[in-house]
Amino acid sequence: MANSWKSDVSRYTSEIDKAIVQGSKTGMFADNNFGAKFAGTKNVIIPEITMSGMGNYVRVGNGLENEGYPKGNIATDYVTYTLNQDRSRQLVFDAMDADESGIANLAGKITGEFTRNHIIPEVDAYNLSTLFGIATEKAHTNTVDTATDAGQKKAVTSFVDMITDVEEAVGFENEDLIAFVDKKMWNLLMNTDKFTRQINVSNFKQGGVDMRVRDFNGVRLIRVDSTRMKSGYDFLDGNTIEDSGFKAKEDATSVRSLILPKSVACFVKKLDELKVFTPKENQNGNGYVIDFHMYYDLLVKKSRKGTIFALHE
Repeated sequence: MANSWKSDVSRYTSEIDKAIVQGSKTGMFADNNFGAKFAGTKNVIIPEITMSGMGNYVRVGNGLENEGYPKGNIATDYVTYTLNQDRSRQLVFDAMDADESGIANLAGKITGEFTRNHIIPEVDAYNLSTLFGIATEKAHTNTVDTATDAGQKKAVTSFVDMITDVEEAVGFENEDLIAFVDKKMWNLLMNTDKFTRQINVSNFKQGGVDMRVRDFNGVRLIRVDSTRMKSGYDFLDGNTIEDSGFKAKEDATSVRSLILPKSVACFVKKLDELKVFTPKENQNGNGYVIDFHMYYDLLVKKSRKGTIFALHE
């Protein structure tokens, strides 16, 4: 039965991997393929291609030196990135909590709850605060005050204006634009008649799953829990229960909205195969053990960093 349990838990690795992409608010960035390839444990190599623009065609037979097609260059630079987040956790549940016939089901519930309640919120918090940091670096942030009626109206107007800023930054190309909004901003938008009259429901694919999301003039609106929309976080070492997971920095501000093209970033993750141990193998107690280990980061194209805009308090 123990070997069967280990076999079942091994399958949970791919299930966790899929759940992170499909369940997180920023999972759509995992769909972007930058051609990333792992080189070692935490290093990722991504090709960045530059090429010459268009030129005039010169008819052959005119006696000119450069007849026909103007020559161009294509250069491929391979840039190495080191994944910033190296996170892990050991999950232990007592052997008395289930007999062997129910271990696989209990293990599945535990890993599922761990993914929903801890992994996904942390991934979103990291990814969104990373995007906000880039918007700040590029001076693409506006401050709003939602404490007053006048401030709330200004926040909605600023949100709409910022969509135009993003469109201009990407050159009005045929891009999927995304607006992450926290609970406060979402409520403001949904209670503004001029805004809601232009909202539709559209299809959106994430992690191979078709989703229905609200759409404002072609911009997908993604509602995010306010705890995941802060300007900065501390990702704790996990050595004690109190110092586990993540928390907003003391000087963090509330990010009301992030507006950007979907293609701007790639969420790269590497989830090691789960390691499992039976009570007989566990030298520290009479419990079943699951070891979880994951590297991840959000990689943003250097050429597209100027297309990320944010509103914050």
